[in-house]
Amino acid sequence: MTGLRFLPIATRLDAAVRELERTGANEVGIFMGMADHMADFKTLLDAGEGTLNALCARLPSLHNYARIMENIATGIANGDIVVPK
Repeated sequence: MTGLRFLPIATRLDAAVRELERTGANEVGIFMGMADHMADFKTLLDAGEGTLNALCARLPSLHNYARIMENIATGIANGDIVVPK
């Protein structure tokens, strides 16, 4: 699987999200707590949907973070979340 080269990044993200989950962070807390990891997450996004999906299937906390990010992106796109300019 070509996505294996992205496994170290995905594993780091999964561990960071897992730590936030362990402390009881809700979705907003996870989103905010992962701010310093956005570049790594973008690397996974740029790897392609298939790669990201395969990594998420393997790493549950990464999957949770990806779902949070997808919900935020959808909310921004449909206007439910207003982003200041």
